[in-house]
Amino acid sequence: MVFISSRPRNSITKYYLRKWYHLDKNISNLDESEEKNIKILYGALKNLEADERKLLADKYRVAKKPHRTDLEMAEEYGMSVQAYMYKRVKIEDKLRPFIIELKDKYKEGIPMKFDIKILENRIKKQEKEKAEFIKMFDEQVRGKYKSIQKSNIKKENEQE
Repeated sequence: MVFISSRPRNSITKYYLRKWYHLDKNISNLDESEEKNIKILYGALKNLEADERKLLADKYRVAKKPHRTDLEMAEEYGMSVQAYMYKRVKIEDKLRPFIIELKDKYKEGIPMKFDIKILENRIKKQEKEKAEFIKMFDEQVRGKYKSIQKSNIKKENEQE
């Protein structure tokens, strides 16, 4: 059995491929960084043949987490695991330089993952949601408390 390791040389390729389903599914709600990621991915994918894109899409553009295994894919394509892995790695190798080129092109404008402004906006949003929840909860508790008070007053009046 031949073991083909694609981790070191194709980690950047897999980074974008593994995001493929998420980017497509949430295309109307992508932040700036994700918009650049989808441009990089699709810009690179257009350099592949249709059958090569299909092979990668069948593996990575799926909701299943973790992604489909090479064994599953080999069975679907009717080939040995080694033959499938060789073909997949070869396509990922072909895709890699295009991803790197496009990543460098967009590098200037991609915010860091933990950009301060993004974090500040998330914190503000969470604080607003928390305040709204507390207000709603408080109103419910006060409403129940008032109804209990009314009920107790009514019982006291009936006993007198």
